[in-house]
Amino acid sequence: MACAPGRVVVTWYEVDEHGYAIGFRELASNKWQNQIQLEGTSTYGRWIPSISAASNGDVFVAYYGTQANQSSEHVYVRRRLANVWQPIWEDATAGLPGFHFILPDIDVNPATNNPHIVCHGYDANGVFRIYHTYRSLSNWWQVPDVVPGAGSDLDGDDVQPSMFFGVDGKAHVVWYEYNSDPAVQRGIKYSLCASEGGPWSTTWLTTDVSSYVQWPNVTVSSTGAGFAVWTKVREPGSYQVWGRTLPAGGFDGPAAGAVVPSRGLALGVSPNPASRGMVVNYSLPAAGNVSLKLYDVSGALAKTVACGYVLPGSHTVSLSRQNLARGAYILKLESGAGNVTRKLIIE
Repeated sequence: MACAPGRVVVTWYEVDEHGYAIGFRELASNKWQNQIQLEGTSTYGRWIPSISAASNGDVFVAYYGTQANQSSEHVYVRRRLANVWQPIWEDATAGLPGFHFILPDIDVNPATNNPHIVCHGYDANGVFRIYHTYRSLSNWWQVPDVVPGAGSDLDGDDVQPSMFFGVDGKAHVVWYEYNSDPAVQRGIKYSLCASEGGPWSTTWLTTDVSSYVQWPNVTVSSTGAGFAVWTKVREPGSYQVWGRTLPAGGFDGPAAGAVVPSRGLALGVSPNPASRGMVVNYSLPAAGNVSLKLYDVSGALAKTVACGYVLPGSHTVSLSRQNLARGAYILKLESGAGNVTRKLIIE
């Protein structure tokens, strides 16, 4: 569902014994208009559409599926310009014909009225990445490019993206990064693009090697502040919805660069949750430079716990509660052997 000026527009996909179709309906002048089939029933796949509306009333619908003589899923877009539906669906991911693209999310940049799409895609290597593309009225869809920071680990999958534009024209994107190695960071990632065609900044919204999170979604208020939500499994069969406020204009936070699997690394902190001082225990498989830092939930550095050259083996260092407000923190150990993070709660 998306809101255009004075209207509400809705899209969905439907399935019957004859195949798949894409539906559309609009609420205008407080009355639901007749239903339209944007894509008639077909045996070719048409799944999970997304919809967005521009400030001038233009409407854009995207879905992923297949067409005749096509074996890979692509993202297709139908445009309504000046209240007239364009006669054809556009293949927004045609620039990478051998790739598979699924789960698109479409939104309009209010600064340009150009539609943008994020989706996750993969090629013959089978590793999912987050892709972004957009078009203007005069130009075709750009060749999809990988959002930097999506796929910081070669064995990880980046899936389920959500995008929202603020009134300032900044694009906010969240997705889930998964890694089958339980020692490697996984969780919700966030990226910000401050200008159309400009660079992306990337950070973690949450990292937790022990939990399972999925289906993130992001929205931005008229003041530029955002909010992201996602589901999280605390224990088998127990799902919860978690959320996090994003500051106005977004934030960069610690760069989400390549994450190296921990080979013999260990990191622990007790007590956790803590109301007073804490003890941090960590071990290294080999001597080298170590950085042990504490970050708050905005990604800002809260405290440097240890830094310097350390011999192999087990080590213990004190972590003072002084100058630390109540809330959640991320303790990160970086070394030549890899990186490890732990979530820390201050009560």
